[in-house]
Amino acid sequence: MATGEAVADRAAPAPRVTIAVPVYNGADYIEAAVLSACAQTFADIEILVVDNDSTDDTVARVSAIAQTDPRVRLVCNETNVGMTGNFNRCLELAAGEYVKFLCADDLLDPDCTQRMLDAMLGAPGVAIVSCARRLIDPSGAPLGEVRHVPSPRRLAGDAALRTIFHVKNLAGEPTAVLFRRDRAARGFDPAYGQALDVEMWFHLLGTGDLLLIPDLLCSIRMHPAQGTQHNLRSGRLVADKRQLFRAYGPRASVGAGPWQRILWDLRMASSLSRSGPETLRRVRAEGLAEVYFPRLFRMLWPLISIWQGLRA
Repeated sequence: MATGEAVADRAAPAPRVTIAVPVYNGADYIEAAVLSACAQTFADIEILVVDNDSTDDTVARVSAIAQTDPRVRLVCNETNVGMTGNFNRCLELAAGEYVKFLCADDLLDPDCTQRMLDAMLGAPGVAIVSCARRLIDPSGAPLGEVRHVPSPRRLAGDAALRTIFHVKNLAGEPTAVLFRRDRAARGFDPAYGQALDVEMWFHLLGTGDLLLIPDLLCSIRMHPAQGTQHNLRSGRLVADKRQLFRAYGPRASVGAGPWQRILWDLRMASSLSRSGPETLRRVRAEGLAEVYFPRLFRMLWPLISIWQGLRA
């Protein structure tokens, strides 16, 4: 185990793929996540676990696995650097030519790395490969699937960005994605606290295409301790979406039809209606410029708030 800055063994050849596992207080699920990485059929990997100053048994559990599998490299931050900072630590320390993130509560299928790397190598000019994924509950029981295509589909970078921005996140969660490390050398933007992955996908799509493969190769665990709901209620997600609109809206709007623009406004209204009272008061007082149709938005917002209340 290394604390703070880790120095890789310069004599050892670099692995082809780094499976990067950022974690903070992940003792409940970290063993299953890391063991799923250890079980990959593609052997030329390192499993880089970066602990963000956890206060539970995370470090002990990963250390026990590392004693039995030399591919597991555990690095412990001396202080908590935040979620975005810890993702960036993973990129800084990764030795592989390709990076495969694995969130600490998720799972990889044994052939995940092999299938995604094969897809990347077979498609020059692709910046991101994304796979279909299962949704599972805290116990690992299936909840559903997220599968966007019935067969492999390649989208040009601008077209993929436009769809992700307006309609849905085709690339998906970090666990569902593989990319080249050098193209992400800029790092995750520290201005984002929740949508850091989506912003990175937009950055990468400026360098190449998105390849969607239909295979179910990972599992995304849904549980109450996830930060998404907290970030939604705190207004962090709304703040991130406003930043995305300012940073990528001009590029995303090129070629976007009215229905796509309306979908952005609907999604913003949905996020806003689920935010806490402080965010709502601030937006009512200041207004919201990060929408395409401000007058329509002012009419839609109350209706969506009522709909969200009926669904709750």
